[in-house]
Amino acid sequence: MPGIPDVGGASGGSRLTVDLHLGQGADNLVARPYQSGDSMRRIHWRATAHRDELMVRQEEQESTPEATVVLDLGMLRWSPEAMTEPGSDPAFEAAVSACVSVVSRLVHDGYGVEVTDSDGATLTDRIDSGDVIEVETMTARFATLLARPDDHLARLSPQFTGGMTGPVVLIVGRIDPSDVSAIAPIAHHSTLPMLLAVTPRGDALLRAEEAGWHAAAIPEDADLALAWTAVGERLVGDRVG
Repeated sequence: MPGIPDVGGASGGSRLTVDLHLGQGADNLVARPYQSGDSMRRIHWRATAHRDELMVRQEEQESTPEATVVLDLGMLRWSPEAMTEPGSDPAFEAAVSACVSVVSRLVHDGYGVEVTDSDGATLTDRIDSGDVIEVETMTARFATLLARPDDHLARLSPQFTGGMTGPVVLIVGRIDPSDVSAIAPIAHHSTLPMLLAVTPRGDALLRAEEAGWHAAAIPEDADLALAWTAVGERLVGDRVG
């Protein structure tokens, strides 16, 4: 597997890093003991029964935002060699390297990260914020990763259409304009939907942008850090504009 670039810069202070956290941290309802002046409408009856004292609802910010990185292993996105021997398909290896790099950046920036295939299959255990050891474990495991039979991309959207989620970074090989409609709904359910494609066809990336994705090409010889930064600059520009 090619060397893993640091997609966010060594300092961790890129504009995209900052913007990744905007809108993050869903509110959770937790219970605390009743205090004089609290509205009776805020009483948490289940917690009250459990603790045998009056408890009220209190909103608390999640300390660890969540992100999902999706690496599409469907064989139709890659050459046949990607299913047979690690390192035999440069495009596939570029995508694997991008996946590891993005996960590393997100974990470094304080995210808990799920890594899945486009059909929802888990590719590694959830990686907690700051868990460098688990990132290294994933990197070693992905050195022998192969493509899988079938095309899974159409199965991706239903996994995210039940509500809002944090950043979703989708890494694919070949993507055609006709594929964009399958992933378009995800953009409306993620605080930051990002598409990184090794071999985009036609105006696929433009259509993805129009659907709400922040998209960039990452060909085999691309500088992933530049692609990541370009997406971040467009994101900042969109918000300023």
